[in-house]
Amino acid sequence: MKKPVVAWERKRIMAGALAVALVATAIGFLATAGDPGQAASTPGGPSGSPCPPVYIGNYPNEQDTAWAEDVQGLAHDEDQWFVTQTSALWSFAVDFDLATPFSIFSLPSGVSFQRMPQDLTDAKFNHYGDLDQFGGYVFVPLEGDRGAPPYVSIPIRGIAAFRASDLTLVNWTLIDQGSAAWLAIRQEKDGLFLYSSNSTVSKDEPLYRYSLDMATFENTQNLTASLEPAPASQPGAQRGRFWLNESDEQPLRRPFKTTQGGVFDPSGSFYLINGYYDQSASDQRGGIHVFNARGRLTTESTVDAGDGGFRYEYHPEWSRYEEPEGIDWWDNPPAAPRISGQLHALLLDNDFWGDDVYIKHYSVTDSCPTEADLRVTNLCEPLDETSYSQDFVHCTVSVDNLGPGVPRQVKVLDSLWASLPLSDYTFSVSDSATLVDQGTVQTFALDCAVLETHDYWASAKEFECDLGMIPVNGRVSYSVGYWAFASTADFNHEVWAFSGLSDPDLTNNQAVDAQTYRVKSFLMVRIRESVDPVVAGTTFSYEVAVEKYPLTFSNILAPTNNVIVSISLSSGVSILSATPAELGPGWSCSLGVPGDPSRPTRCSLGNMPPTGLYTSQWKKVNLEVSVLPDTIGPIQIDASVTSDSIALDPRTESLSESTGVVSAADLEVQPQTAQVSVLAGTPMTYEIALVNHGPSAAQGVELRVQLGSGVQFQRAAVAGGGACSYVESPVHELACSFGELMPNEDSPILVYVDVVVQLHVGDGTTITAVAKVTSTTPDPSASNDESTISTIVSARADLEVQSRTGQTSVVAGTPMTYELALVNHGPSAAQEAELRVQLDPGVRFERATVVGAGTCTYIASPVHQLACDFGQLEPNADSPILIYLDVSVLSGVGDGTTIAAVARVASMTLDPTPANDEYTISTAVRAEADLEIRISASCLVCDPSVPIVYTMTIVNHGPSDARDVVVVNTLPLSPDTNKVRYLFDTAGCAVDGNNVLTCAFGTIKAGGSATFEVFIETSGRLGVITYFASVSSSSFDPDLTTNAAAKSVVVTG
Repeated sequence: MKKPVVAWERKRIMAGALAVALVATAIGFLATAGDPGQAASTPGGPSGSPCPPVYIGNYPNEQDTAWAEDVQGLAHDEDQWFVTQTSALWSFAVDFDLATPFSIFSLPSGVSFQRMPQDLTDAKFNHYGDLDQFGGYVFVPLEGDRGAPPYVSIPIRGIAAFRASDLTLVNWTLIDQGSAAWLAIRQEKDGLFLYSSNSTVSKDEPLYRYSLDMATFENTQNLTASLEPAPASQPGAQRGRFWLNESDEQPLRRPFKTTQGGVFDPSGSFYLINGYYDQSASDQRGGIHVFNARGRLTTESTVDAGDGGFRYEYHPEWSRYEEPEGIDWWDNPPAAPRISGQLHALLLDNDFWGDDVYIKHYSVTDSCPTEADLRVTNLCEPLDETSYSQDFVHCTVSVDNLGPGVPRQVKVLDSLWASLPLSDYTFSVSDSATLVDQGTVQTFALDCAVLETHDYWASAKEFECDLGMIPVNGRVSYSVGYWAFASTADFNHEVWAFSGLSDPDLTNNQAVDAQTYRVKSFLMVRIRESVDPVVAGTTFSYEVAVEKYPLTFSNILAPTNNVIVSISLSSGVSILSATPAELGPGWSCSLGVPGDPSRPTRCSLGNMPPTGLYTSQWKKVNLEVSVLPDTIGPIQIDASVTSDSIALDPRTESLSESTGVVSAADLEVQPQTAQVSVLAGTPMTYEIALVNHGPSAAQGVELRVQLGSGVQFQRAAVAGGGACSYVESPVHELACSFGELMPNEDSPILVYVDVVVQLHVGDGTTITAVAKVTSTTPDPSASNDESTISTIVSARADLEVQSRTGQTSVVAGTPMTYELALVNHGPSAAQEAELRVQLDPGVRFERATVVGAGTCTYIASPVHQLACDFGQLEPNADSPILIYLDVSVLSGVGDGTTIAAVARVASMTLDPTPANDEYTISTAVRAEADLEIRISASCLVCDPSVPIVYTMTIVNHGPSDARDVVVVNTLPLSPDTNKVRYLFDTAGCAVDGNNVLTCAFGTIKAGGSATFEVFIETSGRLGVITYFASVSSSSFDPDLTTNAAAKSVVVTG
């Protein structure tokens, strides 16, 4: 059974029309009884003049945002705004700030958007109008053209219904109007009605009035809108039409052009908004126009900025091109940012670069002097709203007048809606009522009339009762009662109160009590699991059974209808399937959300037949469950069963069980390293994959990598989560922690360990790394928890001997230094490294100095070489070993000779580049001999009778030996050469006729000398005579100033 109040209570209260429409003396807008004269006699009520709206302000105010372009209409439900554009529908959460700018490509939270559906565009609709919302659906007017514009035009008009929850199209229908720019929906006594109009409303063009069959629409999704007969207030009017009148109740003298929207307020007043952007406001009578509930114009907005009160300022034509659009009534929207008031009207600013939107807000106050706030209470027993078969339900109905006015006549519409035929239940109203006023109690006869019985959603019995006048703060109470003959039924007791005065708060004019008649059933829930405990990461099943036990007559004799099993599971599992054990009509399951008791798995199992005297009836559900790998447990399952029957013992209709959970995680270490050999002194990377084959998550996972002694740790990196630290002493290992590790066969964790093979590791050595994984979770296959990675080491040392000697030539007899550099370019250390320097025979070893580690020894015989030993030589390209070798070039080395020293390095480690192991240092030798000749005489004053002896000494100051030494002596001459005569010499010199002696000495060693004497005799008194001598050689003499000498003596006669 559809419960009318539960489904549509909010909208009916918001509309407020039913309470007004039921009073014959205060017939509402488009009501079905009464006449204009009667309505006009009720001051302040629906037929009086509503209080004029008061302008509050704009918000949003000229806002450029995604929904502003060609905005058309505005509506709402309890939680959200609805907006139409020409071909789009929007919803905004009420707490969303409508002034927020955003792009259609990036919708904020709380905002939904749907373009015009394909079904509508295929039907040639292209324009939405001002919309309304009712009963969870959004109703939108449609316009389009089925012709071939602009040559052939075939207008099409319609109404579309969308779900308010997700803006999806439910259905649409055609209507016969010239245009359809707006619609407004109103719940009245006689049903639900939809109003619209053509573009112009005038004395010849009234409003359209359609009925909507919401019950059929909700059941079949078939949307129909049919024109209704004219209201009694306008007898003779055309079917489905209603005329608006001027304030003097005469036909409209000037039309309302370009209608844009319409809305009803709770009192039944009607607000029409119209206008266009390329006409003057005065020409089109644009703005907001308020009509009372009889359709009489009561007030109109002004368009000028300076006017106060009820102002709808807008500027059509150039340059603003502002245009009125839709309108909505929402009393102080809850939680709406910066929005207040009751009436809300759109204004579109048609800008060239993009439209801007305004929403104008108005306060519609309760300042009218004649109004009364009626409040209804409906207290029914039993209070739990659940009755057993043939229980009597008693209700006390009270109507309070909260003021400030005193209505002369208060009436109530008291209705009982039931899911039974009229003959299966009774409904009665008390004969009297009580009035409590200022402490006094009066009892009076209650005058109630039985209204026509309706078949609307179900059968109904209705009374209209006259409660008379109720003073301010007074209360009138009466009683009703009903009971049913059948065993199962749903009842809704509704009470509406109304009077001839305006009611400022129609939300408290209605009170509803729902009662449910049920049979009693004895149902038991049983739970059985396929395995206990279950391993985390695996699947298992539950069987949830409902047994209908033959304990009561209801079970034995009556069916149990609409059996529904609800199953809640604790978190840590996922539900794979839920399947009834037997399939039947209406049997289905919807999967719930584990861990959320508010979203259980629900299985509709249909009806359970009577049990008979001895046989139970069963319904079963099989639930396939997957346990998440990291579930700790236990798993909690709660199962309960409901039906249309009352539980004889509610304790048997629910059951809770728990299933233990154990864990098992097959961890594996997988070496990914492809490097089987490595050079000593070079880096390498161990790549290790850590895999959890499951089925469960592994807790407290740790990886230990024991490194070999021949490597040095550099760094570690983890791909996939976890952290590693190196523990140097005493274990020399990498320790990695991963905490919880889910099964990860498809994406294992990779650990990269960078090491450097130490320089000294010998060729052919095998180094190993042992990786082992552990966890606190049991491992069913421990054999793959450890892996050893072996790598063979090759040693290679590229040794090089370098000469850093800058001296390319040397003088024989002088020292020189060979500077050698010994470099190991690596990558490995060189074992037993040695250097041999073969010296040239032309040099003499002096000393050797080593800068760095190593020792050198000179081996004179038989090899004449320097032998240096360095032991293990590590790569040292940045700081090579330097050897300084001091030698002396022998003085006898001839000029132009090249001397050479050959240096060669070797080791026990394989050298990949032997070409640089040997180096020859060549040096050009120059000979330089600084000769000096000295002369002495045996006398300085000489007697001619005694021979004069000249002594010549030739000295070679070096540094080289002087070769081909020749001394030339010139004897003293006198005018008479016969007076000076050469006698002999001790050097075997040759003398010519000019007393010139030439003496050859061959080679004089550096530092050596040669001495010889020359004997002469003189005669006569010669006076001063001078002896000259000079020396020369084939060797270069750097100082010729000492190569000649002279000696003078005096010969006396």
